[in-house]
Amino acid sequence: MGVDGCRGGWFFFASHGTDFRWGLATNFRAALDGAARGCRVFVDIPIGLTGPSCPVRPCDTLARRRLGPRAASVFPTPSRASLDCADYVSASKRNQQITGRKLSRQTWNLVDKIRQVDMTLGERQDAEPTVHESHPELCFAAFAGRPMVHYKKTEAGFGERLAVLDDCFAGSRAMVDVALDSVSRAQAARDDVVDALVLALAARLDPEDLETLPPEPDHDQIGRRMAITCPRTRSQ
Repeated sequence: MGVDGCRGGWFFFASHGTDFRWGLATNFRAALDGAARGCRVFVDIPIGLTGPSCPVRPCDTLARRRLGPRAASVFPTPSRASLDCADYVSASKRNQQITGRKLSRQTWNLVDKIRQVDMTLGERQDAEPTVHESHPELCFAAFAGRPMVHYKKTEAGFGERLAVLDDCFAGSRAMVDVALDSVSRAQAARDDVVDALVLALAARLDPEDLETLPPEPDHDQIGRRMAITCPRTRSQ
C-alpha cells in the first residue's frame, strides 16, 4: 500500500498481485484499516522525529543530497515536542528550543498528519513493523535512475512522472485517470494520486530491492526509526 496525505485526508493505492484498488480515507487509521494484515505500507510522512540528541535527521540530509534539483521536496522534520503545541507560533518556538531551528510553515502544515500517523502507530503496535516512512521523489528517482527534472505540479512534471509509472507497471496511466475521476481536486490533487501510486509500486518490491537512508538508522526518543525506505536506484 502507498499512502499520501492530501486535502481530503489520505489518498491510497493498495495492490494484491496485479489487482489494484484506491480510495480516500479521512484519517490515517482508516487508511491502515483497509490494508491486509502484514501488508507493507509506504507513507509519505516523517515517523521518527527530531529531538535534543538529533536536531537534524541524517535520512533527510541524505535524501536531499540524492534528489539534487528536487531536494526542496524534503521538508525539515519537526521535533516530537512540537507535536503537543496547538498553534504555529508556539510550535515554532518549542522546536527552536529543542533543535535550534524554527518550524517552517510548510512543516507546520504537516503536523496534523504526523500526529495521526504517530498516534495510530502507538495504538496499533502490530502495524508498526509494516509501516515505513518513504518519499515519492526518492521512489521516482530510483525507478528512473535519476531525480525528476520538472516540478511535480507542472504539466511537464506530471507527464514525466506518469512515464516513469507506466514503465514500472503497465496500465499505470489508466489507473491514475480512473482514480482522478473518483475524487474531486478539492480532496486530492493529481500529484497526490501519482505520489500514492509510486509509493505503492515501491512497497510491492522484494526486500532485497529496497534500501533505507541511512543503511543503519538511529531511533528517536520513543524508539521510532529515523529512516526513509525507498527502492534501490536503477542504473540508467
